[in-house]
Amino acid sequence: MNTMDMNTSSRWHGLALIVGGILMGLGVLIHPNEAADPGTVVTGRWALAHGLLLIGAAPALLGLAGIYQHTGGALGFSGYLLTFSSIAFFIFAFALEVFVVPIIAADGNAGALLDPAGPLFGGPLGLFLLVVALALALGLILSGVAILHSGNLPKWSGILLIIASPVALVPPLPYPVLLVSGLAMGLAFVIAGFTIWSQQMPMPEMATT
Repeated sequence: MNTMDMNTSSRWHGLALIVGGILMGLGVLIHPNEAADPGTVVTGRWALAHGLLLIGAAPALLGLAGIYQHTGGALGFSGYLLTFSSIAFFIFAFALEVFVVPIIAADGNAGALLDPAGPLFGGPLGLFLLVVALALALGLILSGVAILHSGNLPKWSGILLIIASPVALVPPLPYPVLLVSGLAMGLAFVIAGFTIWSQQMPMPEMATT
């Protein structure tokens, strides 16, 4: 790949991170506190929040390659792999929360399925989601440390990714953790994305005659 192709690819990664960060940040910002009010899962606010998370996750996945491109190394690759795979798994979870969970919650006979100790989340599915959430937490931490170590992206983007690490662990962590960590992740993506989008790879010197 020549320098011009690398510049174009890098800019697309940056733009994807910006779009993904904004959409996912907005999704977290309007996300209702279902632990305090379980009835919110049948509201338009619930559907909109998870719809934004669902739509924002796709460009975020595309943009993560830009972070790895600017960090590199085993640390950057491990963070990229864990973060990418975890968000990819959560895309399916977001789709369920938009299209399936409200229907189940509205059915008085099926609503018990959504109980954390119920047959769905109290079994293998709940354990699987916990493992994915922990993998995302580790991936964000490793990516943040890789940014701090490389020095090729703003340090604040790395710090914010570390702060964002518990974003998928709500619940069991309290609702304010979701707001702080989710907004931190969105802002980190926007900061890193803008830097990647605005940077240019060094052009090779032209031979003179």
